[in-house]
Amino acid sequence: MTAEVVLFDADGVIQRTAGNWRERFAAMLDDATDLDAFVAEIFAAERPCLTGVVDFPAQLAEVLRRWRSRTTVEQALLVWTNIEVDRDVVELISNLRRSGVKCCLASNQQAHRAHYMSGPLGYGSLFDREFYSCRVGHAKPDVAYFEHVLADLGLAPTQALFIDDVEPNVVSARQVGIPSVHFKANAGVDELTGHLAAHGIRVG
Repeated sequence: MTAEVVLFDADGVIQRTAGNWRERFAAMLDDATDLDAFVAEIFAAERPCLTGVVDFPAQLAEVLRRWRSRTTVEQALLVWTNIEVDRDVVELISNLRRSGVKCCLASNQQAHRAHYMSGPLGYGSLFDREFYSCRVGHAKPDVAYFEHVLADLGLAPTQALFIDDVEPNVVSARQVGIPSVHFKANAGVDELTGHLAAHGIRVG
């Protein structure tokens, strides 16, 4: 059965962080000797925000305070909105929708980044639906995330195709019966087109 809906992950599939994000984090510290620990603490603080449990700017502010960073929360948040979009992949998604294939975003994001992606970045109009983990209340690879998406769209698992560059997410989607592609991170439109064709979906 050819999928009626394609679920696209964001980071690694249709977008990437622009520039050197480690350099941006290092610039927040007077002494970057413990950069790895600082980065790890930031990502640990972000994790509960992916399911909308807590507010990420507040979490980030607390990390910056503990590390005595002189960077403001507003300045630090720019790292998360410094996104480079793969325009060829975006065009492919637009063409898929014009050909009658429904396309949805299926992405783990905290609310601040989700708002930016949906609005200023234009994903709200690019996709038929957006399933940000912070709004769903579950984050990949939790099977509850995929169960929510299927229920919300009114789909049987085999009516969807899921594409993600993170293997545990792909494994989880397959556990609920969704045909899934483990995409090579930032591999580009040609590889994506090949995967779609292998599942009976051709552009145009």
